[in-house]
Amino acid sequence: MDKFTEIKNERFRSEICKLMSEMLDNPDKYGIYPTAKFMSRMEDFVLKIRHETLGWAWAKACGLLDAEIDPRQYDQANLIPDASVDLDNK
Repeated sequence: MDKFTEIKNERFRSEICKLMSEMLDNPDKYGIYPTAKFMSRMEDFVLKIRHETLGWAWAKACGLLDAEIDPRQYDQANLIPDASVDLDNK
């Protein structure tokens, strides 16, 4: 059985709800929802988040180098919590 959970990230939840509302509030004259438009916009949103995350990782590596810390020696277990704090506050 699938277990579904609430989307906890406010930014993600807001954007997904906005996109879903746009789709569900605008069926065509036959009652068909514009799912292709919704999926295209969702893909754009996911790619935007992906690009932000890649940019964050690059900036983190540069910051470590500036602090004279070899990014290859950085404890990788800290990347997810660090990125979550930084990116969730955007």
